Amino acid sequence: MKLEKRVYWESLRKDVTEYVKACQKCQESQLPKTPLSTGTAMAPEYPWDVISIDLMGPFPRDTNQNLYLSSLLIIFPSILNYLPYEKPTQNQ
Repeated sequence: MKLEKRVYWESLRKDVTEYVKACQKCQESQLPKTPLSTGTAMAPEYPWDVISIDLMGPFPRDTNQNLYLSSLLIIFPSILNYLPYEKPTQNQ
C-alpha cells in the first residue's frame, strides 16, 4: 500500500526522497537505471519464416496423465498448436 494513502503531510514526497537517498540499504537494493532489454522483435518476411517451439510443465496431470505441454507458434500465417505429453523425451 502506498504511504500517501495511509498518511499525509506537506513535505511527504520530499522527506521520503531524502530518506531513501540517505539510506544505505535502500541504495544497495536500487534497480539498475538502464532499461532491461526485451529482446528483438521478429517480423516474418515470408510464410513460415518465424517459428517458435516451447516445452512447458510439469503441470497437474490431466485425464490422460499428461504432465507437459509443447507449443508450436508460427507467426505468419498465424498458427498456434499445443501437444500434451506424459513425459518429455527425444522420441516424441
